This record gives sequence, C-alpha cells and structure tokens, in this order.
Amino acid sequence: MVRGDAAGSGLVDESASRPHNRPDLAALEDDELIHISLDGRLDAFNVLVARYDRWVLYIASDAGCVNDADDVRQTAFINAWGALDRFRGGSFKSWIATIARNACRDAHRRRAARPAHSLDVLVEETGEAHVPPSNEPGADQQVIERDLREQIDEALATLPEQFQRAVRLAVFEELRYREIVEITGWKMNTVKTRVSRGRRLLQQELERRGITYRTYEA
Repeated sequence: MVRGDAAGSGLVDESASRPHNRPDLAALEDDELIHISLDGRLDAFNVLVARYDRWVLYIASDAGCVNDADDVRQTAFINAWGALDRFRGGSFKSWIATIARNACRDAHRRRAARPAHSLDVLVEETGEAHVPPSNEPGADQQVIERDLREQIDEALATLPEQFQRAVRLAVFEELRYREIVEITGWKMNTVKTRVSRGRRLLQQELERRGITYRTYEA
C-alpha cells in the first residue's frame, strides 16, 4: 500500500518491511532507479527523493516559493511519482526541477486567490496576537546565527546581480559548478569566474563591515 509521508517529502511503501533480495539502491544510477520504480517500487523512488530533496527545495526557493518551499517539495515528488510512466528519459534532475517550478506556480495562483489577512486584522478579530515563546535549546545561538545571516545577506546585496546569484548557489546552496550551469544557463568558465570574483567581493565587503565570515575554504 502507498501513502504520502506527512513528516517529509518522501513517499512511504507500507510493504517495505517485507524481506526482499534487493540490490543496494543507493548505488544505482537515476535511470536504473526509475526503471525499478516503474514496477511500483517506492523504495527505489525514495532514493531519488533523498538524492534530489535539497535540489527541489532550492528550485522552489529560486522560483519565488521561499515560504512554501516545503509544500512545493512534497507536491513535486508526489506529482513525479504519479507521472513517472510519462518520463521520456534524459535528466531526472531537470525533469523534477520542471515539476517543482510548476508546483510553485500553482502555489502562487492559490495564494493570489485567497484573501489576505494581516496580523493587525487577526489581532482585531481575536483580541490578541499569540506568539509562542521559544523553549528550544540553543535559542540564543539561533538568534546569533540569524543575525549573522541577515548581515551577510545585506553585504551580498551590494554585489552586482550576477555575482550575487553565483555566490548564493555556490556558497550557500553548496551546488557544484555543473549544477549552476544547469540552473543559470551560463557557460562553465563564466560560472567559475563569477563564483571566484563574487567570493572575493563578498569577503571584501564583509571585512569592510567588520564581519568575520569566510566565503571560501582555507
């Protein structure tokens, strides 16, 4: 039996606990996993989910669904599972990215169709604004890290747009050069140049602001 996993973007095969003589799925290529998945093997498809989970999150954010990225991710993988028999070969990574972008556009349309409620309206209706206190361990450290990231974002915003994007993809999303080529359409040499130049420019701006943060490995 197949069902969605409410805790994440993966799909759950409720028969997965049954004993099987199966290969090491994690060692297989995408096309091999797709071929196995077409036989109804969710365990094979979930390897693809794990392999491209962070990639789909990035695509969702890059397409403007920052706040809905988790929902878009789950929708994208569920839609991909349902449409897997229509996959015509090529790059699964590019295919799932297209599905994620479509899911993001759908999320934008749903949001536009809903009436907006500001915090002021909610306070007026309920009489109070409930903000639960943070009891999580390390809350102070989380505040420090959030403040640092905000300062880094402000420094990054001073860079020309092409260097901003290169640094976000290479440094903060930790994507490989070839992945950046796929996303941006830039040539490989252009990617390398913009990442290198962007790192230096950001490092200089951070140092000018008295912020200690390395944009490259020592």
